[in-house]
Amino acid sequence: MTAFADDSDKIVFKDPVVKSICLENWDWNRNGELEIREAKSVNYFEDEFQGKPITSFDEFKYFTGLTSIGRWAFQKCTKLESIKLPKTVTSIGKGAFDGCTSLNYIYIPKSVTSITDGAFSGCKADTINVDKENTRYDSRNDCNAIIDSQSNVLILGNKNTVIPNNVTTIGYGAFAGCAELTHIEIPSSVTSIEAYAFQGCKNLTSITIPNSVTNIGSNVFNNCVKLNKIKLPNALLHIGVGAFQGCGITNITIPFTITTIGDYAFANCKNLTTIRVEAKVPPEASEAFNNTNDCPISVPEDAVDLYRSSWSNYYERIFGFSKR
Repeated sequence: MTAFADDSDKIVFKDPVVKSICLENWDWNRNGELEIREAKSVNYFEDEFQGKPITSFDEFKYFTGLTSIGRWAFQKCTKLESIKLPKTVTSIGKGAFDGCTSLNYIYIPKSVTSITDGAFSGCKADTINVDKENTRYDSRNDCNAIIDSQSNVLILGNKNTVIPNNVTTIGYGAFAGCAELTHIEIPSSVTSIEAYAFQGCKNLTSITIPNSVTNIGSNVFNNCVKLNKIKLPNALLHIGVGAFQGCGITNITIPFTITTIGDYAFANCKNLTTIRVEAKVPPEASEAFNNTNDCPISVPEDAVDLYRSSWSNYYERIFGFSKR
């Protein structure tokens, strides 16, 4: 155990719950106060704060012995409103702030070089900002998002995000659970929308997807219950598992370029009245249209038999359309 002088600077905590946790784990000299030198000696977190009813941890900045915020470190701290990351942190692990629904400001210091998928899933921060001296991530054009400067993947956004026109991918869970998001424009530079990107955006009513997008990943719009109208891009190749499951869409046209429709991609879209698939060769699709009120599935007239053979579970629902 390391010894510390009694006259070291003592940290004044705003949140008594945070102080209690810190004293329990890192008050080495047992004087009832956490000193700056004690905080500096901490080089890893486990689950000390996970799910705890903490509201403010700006004093986290004193924990400069930390270089990594581990997996699930602050997961489900639903009352956490404010936290200041140490300037020594280089990596933020998977789910580190998952479900921190009260966090209203996210600031990424210049030291951070790695943010794992889902690190901030379910956060509803009104403001997101990356230090301008960070060489790995940025918030270019004051876009209110975290963008990987090397790959141009948008990692995290919010209701105020304006997606820059040089972003190529909307990343894993980037807007997941953002209940305040009602509409967003995706620029023509984007080619892929990754898994869970907009899952659970329950007030999303409209979204513009450019024709440049070829991939819509698994569960991208899952449970976007108010999303009642969407136009799929005309070069789309892949629709992932559960991509539109539980959405409010009333009709859908799937372009002729499609090659794969994942299981349950449109399952439980109970407002669907028409499904139109323009591909002449049936794409892979097993349980894609389950529980959609047995609405008709229109396919090219000369491909009806092929579709009924390939999609035998929807045999009675498949009808042909002719292009004039």
